[in-house]
Order: sequence, then C-alpha cells, then structure tokens
Amino acid sequence: MRSTEFQLKLLTISCLVIIVAFSFVDVNGQSDRYSISGRVVDSIGRPVPNPEVYFYREDGLPNPATPAASSDFGSFTYDQLSKATKAYIWRMYVGYPPCGNGARVLMPPFAWLGSVDDRFAGAVVPLGVADDIKLGDVKVQYRYSSATLDLSELKDGKNDVDWGNVYLQVRTEKGKRIDLSSFSPWQIQTFVNRARSTIEIEIPEGNWSFDIVFLNNEKDPTAELAVASSPVVEIKDGQARPVVHFQRLKTPIQQYDGLRRDAR
Repeated sequence: MRSTEFQLKLLTISCLVIIVAFSFVDVNGQSDRYSISGRVVDSIGRPVPNPEVYFYREDGLPNPATPAASSDFGSFTYDQLSKATKAYIWRMYVGYPPCGNGARVLMPPFAWLGSVDDRFAGAVVPLGVADDIKLGDVKVQYRYSSATLDLSELKDGKNDVDWGNVYLQVRTEKGKRIDLSSFSPWQIQTFVNRARSTIEIEIPEGNWSFDIVFLNNEKDPTAELAVASSPVVEIKDGQARPVVHFQRLKTPIQQYDGLRRDAR
C-alpha cells in the first residue's frame, strides 16, 4: 500500500514538473518574440506606399528572405525575430521604388538614402530589451525627377559621343560617390538625343554633382579616368527638368573606386 502511495506521489510530482517545464517553454517562447515597426516616408515626411523593408544580419544572411509586412501608408512591421537573434548585428534596408519613365541611375544594393537621413541606410537596428521596437519615421529618397545631361563637350569634332563607353558618376554635394554606372543599349536608344548629345535620366531629389568617367584608358588601365564634371545641381520633385552641363577637364583625374588621386 505504501509502495502504491509512493508511486502515485512520484507520478504526481513528475506530472507537475512536466507541466511547469512546458509552462516555462511557452512563456519564454512568447517573451522571445518581438516586432520591429516603423513608417517609411520621403524627404519631406510623406508616406511611401508599400515600401520593401528588409532586415539583414551583418554576415549578409537575411532572416528570413521575405520583407517586412507593409501598407499603403508606409507603415511596416517585422515580427519574425526572437531574442536569440540578438547575438547577431542586424541592419535595415529599404528597397528602392521604381523610377519614372527614364534611365535608372542609382542602382541597388538597397536604399541609397541620399543626404537627407542615412541613419537606416544599412545602419544597425537598435534592438532593445523590450518586446516591441519602434523605429518611428524612416526617411528615404523616394521622389524622382527627370534631368537632361548635356554631353556635347565630349564630342570629338563631328563625331557623336561614344555613349557605349560613357560612365556616369553621381556624387553628393559633399563629394561622396554614390554610383558609377554605364548606360544600357536600350537606355541609349530610348533616351539619347544624338543631334544634341543629350540623354534623359531619372534622379532622386537632392543636390548632386556628376562626372563623366572612362574606365579603359591608356593613361592607367587600372584607374578610372574622370574627363568631365558638372557643378552641383538641385533636383526637386515637380520642378521643370534641369539641364546638367559638363565642363571638360583640362587634366583628366585619375581615381580608384571613386577616390581621386589628383585634386581639381
């Protein structure tokens, strides 16, 4: 009898231990889950509809490969993370929206946020101890405007500009290089006015300067060679299309990955 009572007590204690253990697993499971939320807006605070928001580990692996849920009003929520992931450094990226009917100059990787606010252009997401993390408004360069690039300075006598070898370098007003890209055959065919040696592009609002760069040159095949430059141009949404004029440099400037070896 005593043996039976002892077995029943042992069974009861075992069940209680199992129940308590599962209770801790459930509670910890809930507390480990937290969400990151915010709202994507343009440079003057207007919501960006359906933004593509991603959170990447610093080692380059997404978690998971799906973007955060977003809305027509720019808000987003990401709730796939757990506190165990805090061992990694997380960075937030916002996918660029489609441009207008023009050549896309600024390309991925995600979210070049311009000179307005670059806190979240690959910046570390401040994961706190709270379950919910609110980032507030995340500013991005969203509004694009058309601009005309006048490359008539690069014409060689009566010959047309060699558009296939032209690389356009985009810099901030402080001189930081943002992009270096060539024009595709489709862009050249669609947006080049050969009679005027101009090309139409779409560029995010902001203050930019441009350089024309040749990559393959006899002076130094390993260097980028800037041969013409423009002054800083203000691009604003809704403004009349500005014309960007280039001045050929008397002495081409060698640069390596955007860093200039010679001063202007």
